[in-house]
Amino acid sequence: MTIRPMLAALAVAAVLAGCSFQGALDAMVDPARQADIIRTAQTLCRNPQSLQRQFAPELWAQSQPIFAQLPAQCPEDGNVDWTLATYNFNTSAATGAATDRREFALVVAGDADGPWSEIQLNYQQLGDAPQQIVGWNAARTATRPASLAFIDSYDQIRWWGLGGIALAFIALVTALLWFRRRRKAQGKGWTDA
Repeated sequence: MTIRPMLAALAVAAVLAGCSFQGALDAMVDPARQADIIRTAQTLCRNPQSLQRQFAPELWAQSQPIFAQLPAQCPEDGNVDWTLATYNFNTSAATGAATDRREFALVVAGDADGPWSEIQLNYQQLGDAPQQIVGWNAARTATRPASLAFIDSYDQIRWWGLGGIALAFIALVTALLWFRRRRKAQGKGWTDA
């Protein structure tokens, strides 16, 4: 491996390790789109009938009897914190038309002790057709969701990543300086063969 690819790899690793979870999420999902996803989840909890145009027709029909159970699964109105906790996407063109799938999971909590509600929205877009909700779930839980634990650990882990990158950079510079001194001691210049 030559020096330039190593430096490029270190630079990419430093950029990725330097991002907070929210920074990484903002890079993948525009903050305006995040706000739209949160509004859609809030509407799903409070007035699901108004989302009919966004649902895939078959899912809309299947969801009708379940909508009545939403108030027990969704957070109560008031001072609650809506957090976009996970985001997954997949794009495929295997069938000839592009298929774009995006999954968002939101965690809602009134305070740090819970209870929490987890709301998942799955979107799909086939070709140039409008994006539709093709799956959803809402569940209330008394235990802290795993996605929140991941967010908490992400920012702690990234400092270890930055430390590792700093050590790798120091090792690279040290190796280059040692190699340069060795070449000069042998009577060869830096660019001599």
